[in-house]
Amino acid sequence: MKKLFLFLIIIFASFSNLVAQTFKAKVERMNGLELYVLAEPETEYEKLGTVQIVSTGFEKNTIQAMVSRLVVKASKTHPQADAIIYYSGNTAFAIKFKEKSNGIAVLNNSDNLDDKPIFVYSEPIDLDYNVVDMKKLPSQSLTPKIYYIYGVFNNVSKKVAKKQEHDGLIYTGGNKVKVITL
Repeated sequence: MKKLFLFLIIIFASFSNLVAQTFKAKVERMNGLELYVLAEPETEYEKLGTVQIVSTGFEKNTIQAMVSRLVVKASKTHPQADAIIYYSGNTAFAIKFKEKSNGIAVLNNSDNLDDKPIFVYSEPIDLDYNVVDMKKLPSQSLTPKIYYIYGVFNNVSKKVAKKQEHDGLIYTGGNKVKVITL
């Protein structure tokens, strides 16, 4: 009975660590603002306000174009902003750090799709990984689906999973995403 109880505790503890796993990444900058896409800054911050863009349907609606337009708007509407936080849709948060930023993003594994980390405009740190493939993102032009950024990466992750094992994705711009193993 004691052995069974000990075994269950060990299983529960290892499962808890897996679920609560966090990843850190060094974020990129665009037009002077740090980009926290699908991630939160490690440094304490205050929200200055929301930044919203309107799509006419005629501009290029890629992830890169959306983030770029949000950064430009944040720079104009919140000139004191240090960074933006963007999850999905056409809205981001302009933020100001309470102290000097270290440029580190924290990704919580449970926030990511399929429990695999998605590094967007960021590069993993303190993590040994190998790039095993490069995959083209699905065509995103002139579609409202780009507003669902999680969906874009989830589709890529599912397609990759059918053909090969992977532990996460890294997107740094353009139309390709790095497939990684840890």
